[in-house]
Amino acid sequence: AIRAIAFGVARPVHVASLRALSLRASDATAGLIVTGWVDSVSVMVGPALAGLALGLGQPDAFFWICAGVVSFAFLVTPQTGALVSKSAAPARSRPLLSVPMAKPLMAYKASSSFLSGATDVIIVLVAIDLLGLGEDGAGLIAGMLGAGELLGSVVLVALLGRHRLSRTLGTAAVGRGLFVSILGIIPGAFPAIVISGAAKPAHQVIQRLMVQRITPPDRQLRMFSMHEAFDAGGRAVGALFVPIAVAALGTQWGIVAMGLLLPLVFTLNRRVFRSIDQDAQVADHVLDSIQSSDAFGGLSCDVIEFLGRNSEVITVPHDHLLVRQGDTDADRAWLLLEGGVAVWRGGEHVASLGHGSLVGEMALLLSSPRSADCITTEESTLLEITHDVFCSLVVGGYAGAEQIDVIAHDRQSLNSHLDSSSDPG
Repeated sequence: AIRAIAFGVARPVHVASLRALSLRASDATAGLIVTGWVDSVSVMVGPALAGLALGLGQPDAFFWICAGVVSFAFLVTPQTGALVSKSAAPARSRPLLSVPMAKPLMAYKASSSFLSGATDVIIVLVAIDLLGLGEDGAGLIAGMLGAGELLGSVVLVALLGRHRLSRTLGTAAVGRGLFVSILGIIPGAFPAIVISGAAKPAHQVIQRLMVQRITPPDRQLRMFSMHEAFDAGGRAVGALFVPIAVAALGTQWGIVAMGLLLPLVFTLNRRVFRSIDQDAQVADHVLDSIQSSDAFGGLSCDVIEFLGRNSEVITVPHDHLLVRQGDTDADRAWLLLEGGVAVWRGGEHVASLGHGSLVGEMALLLSSPRSADCITTEESTLLEITHDVFCSLVVGGYAGAEQIDVIAHDRQSLNSHLDSSSDPG
């Protein structure tokens, strides 16, 4: 019980930390891939080392080694936590399932874990009831599943740099579920269990990546905690449900039905996964421009990507009026990616803005009318940021967001100086 609680707490913190500490999305993906490698290797190496220690008559040594590794991790974690705390915003109590597409992702996680829990029991059924191999046979099949996971972890590197993950997720779902079903029809089809295990690492990593994509930075830790809860619950229900399915359908058809559930759930939610793919694609040059800007350059990777995913890139012609002085319907600001903008106040040219400059942010920050005209000096490309997204960055408490206030304060001081200079009194 203590181990299960510790793992349930550590996993969400680990995954959220990878995102917060990464400089780019590919870094976070690489971190999840390495996590998959470590998980798969541990599944094979851990029991082997335990068996070796028992064979040598030194089980105490194995426990001491494990305690040492855990103690080392404990000593390192506070340092990592300090780094994470600098990039994360304080959590606010908003419903997690109100995040768009969170509900289908959590339901899918439950069905995936349901299959994992069921597979543990199905292995025993196949070995003992269908093949008559006894407990040793169950251990052999479990070893095949672990070997498949190890093989599957090798190809995880193919996920690096990929924006479209829904097809790979679907392939992995079919691989995990369909080949478990094959065991019900052909119990001796051992390659099927290897293939099912091989599909598991990619299946798990892609689910975590999709949760990262849909979740605002300030809610990622809580979202992954809920993700872990659905994982534990799904495993428990899956293991408990196998006897019910077997009693209702018989051993072979019960196994077939359990295996087909995951591909069915994926099929029902495939549009959701495709939508997540489409929303996740942010051009590298846009992320680079956000990261190199004075206003947003201090934000962490996950916050920058949140800004990029929730804003729109627009191109406007030369001499386009972005902002009109005195307008009171300020509902967006812009980050200049390419081109130039001239700032006019009271008919006087007061500033020229170039790559990486913020345009129109003061009215959003101060809830005041627009203080100047902003006109493009050439065809320009801008990142259009809505009021809600912009304000969530400013009031979210993210490390680096204070630079936005500094820029706005400097511009407000300039406007005050211009107003006093133009005052005849």
